[in-house]
Amino acid sequence: MFGFPGFADHGFFPDQNPGRFDHQYAAFPVCFIGKDELEKGNKIVLPSSALDHLARLNISYPMLFEATNPNASVKTHCGVQEFVAEEGTCYLPYWMMENMCLKEGDLVRITNTSLPKGTYVKLQPVSSEFLAIHNPRAVLENTLRNFATLTVGDVVIINYNSQKFEIEVLECKPSNAISIIEADVNVDFAEPKNMKEPAQAAPIETPWKPVEEEEEEEKPEEGGFVMFAGSAQRVDGKAIKAASPKLTSAPEPVIDEFAKVPWKKRIVGGIKHTMAPYGFGEGHMTGQKSGAPKDFAMVVDGKLFGGGGNTLQ
Repeated sequence: MFGFPGFADHGFFPDQNPGRFDHQYAAFPVCFIGKDELEKGNKIVLPSSALDHLARLNISYPMLFEATNPNASVKTHCGVQEFVAEEGTCYLPYWMMENMCLKEGDLVRITNTSLPKGTYVKLQPVSSEFLAIHNPRAVLENTLRNFATLTVGDVVIINYNSQKFEIEVLECKPSNAISIIEADVNVDFAEPKNMKEPAQAAPIETPWKPVEEEEEEEKPEEGGFVMFAGSAQRVDGKAIKAASPKLTSAPEPVIDEFAKVPWKKRIVGGIKHTMAPYGFGEGHMTGQKSGAPKDFAMVVDGKLFGGGGNTLQ
C-alpha cells in the first residue's frame, strides 16, 4: 500500500493518517518469548518492521504508544522495549492484556502518541496487605522506574517477595495519561480499597436495680413454669455430694491499738505469786513445768529444800 515491506497483509486501517504509526497486531503475553522481566513495567515488544516505519516517520524519542482493544474500546499507554517480535505479533505484559480485556491472539491496535511529562500521580493499593510490606512507598517508587507511562484507570501489578499486589492509578497531572520517563513526579497514596476501620461495639446499658428487687424477680411464681427445674444427676449414677455451704461475709479484723506500743498495756509490777513457795522450784532450771504435779519433794512442811541432809556416801 505504502511500499513498506511486511505491512500489506496486516496492520493498516483504511482511514489512518499516512504520517502516523497505526497498526493492529495479534496480542500475546511477553512470557511467550521468555521476557518475563517485562511484567514489572509497561513496555511492549514490536516487530522489526515497526521500527523501520517509525524511523521513516521521524518519531521522537522516547517512543510512546496508545494500545487499544478495538472490540471493547478500552485503551492504555505504553512504551516499547525491543523490536524482535514476529511480523504481525505484539507482545505485552499480561497485566496490560487483562486491563484491556485481551486474550491470547486477540487483535490490539498500536498507535504512536505524544504525552506530557507527569508532575503528579495518585495511587491506591487494592488490598490493605500491601501496607504490611516493609516501606511500601519505596517499593512503589522503585517499581515505577520500569514504567514509561501512567494512565488513569490502569491497575498495575507489583511483584514483591513472590506476592502480587494490585495498584490502581487514581489521578494524573497534567493529563489523564502522562509520561514518567526522566520526569520529576510527586507520588501520593490513598488508603487501600478494602481498608475497613474496626467497628466499636456500643456499650450495653442496663438499668440499675436494687438487690432486693432482683431477688424478687428471680423467684418463680407459684404454679408457674420454671425453666431448668429438674434435679441434678450424675452420669455414673453415684450420689451427688452436698453443695458447699453458702459463703458468709468474713468477720471484721480485730485491730490491736497497742500493737506498736505494747508497753502501754503492761502489768504494773509484773506477775507475782501469792502462794508459797511463790514460784520457786518451777522453770527451766528444774525441768518442771509451771502448774504441773511435782515428782520430787522440794518443799517439805512448807520449807523450801527441807530434806534430811543425806550424804552421797
